[in-house]
Amino acid sequence: MSDFGDMAKRLKKFRKSWKDGITDTTRRAMQRMEGAVQVQLADNNSVVDRNLLRSIQYERDPNVDALFAAHIDSAHWGKYVEFGTGSRGVRDYEAPDPGPPYEDILQWVINKPVIPREYDSQYALASAITETIAQQGQIPRPFMRPVWFDDSQGYQSVVDANHEELKKQLRRL
Repeated sequence: MSDFGDMAKRLKKFRKSWKDGITDTTRRAMQRMEGAVQVQLADNNSVVDRNLLRSIQYERDPNVDALFAAHIDSAHWGKYVEFGTGSRGVRDYEAPDPGPPYEDILQWVINKPVIPREYDSQYALASAITETIAQQGQIPRPFMRPVWFDDSQGYQSVVDANHEELKKQLRRL
């Protein structure tokens, strides 16, 4: 067989293997980042019932045929935890309308458990927290940004892992 025919076979094999390698590398790197986000949530003392933890997941967009088309998704209300709300927030996110969810805050107080010192009950404490958040906003507890912008575990680590995989695949060519 000619050198040209041999090279054509090797290129065909390379085209499949580098895409598979990059896909696997991206998946593993995104899963590591997902785990780091969950650790950040726990470190922030933001975890009580694991709803936000369970909602965080790596997804690959099947409609996009790009090399790096994946993201980590979170609960729709995760932005309020990440950025805060109102005057305490770092973005112009208003608290959810018609206001902070009393039942969720009560459940948080009960699950934590928060012992009210200045209030008669956990119900009164949950009501006071709801009113304070409605009036002053929620203090941000970032959990995505610290991970995303950390070179060792965030976006740059995904890029670096893909770069290494591509170099490995090129060496095999």
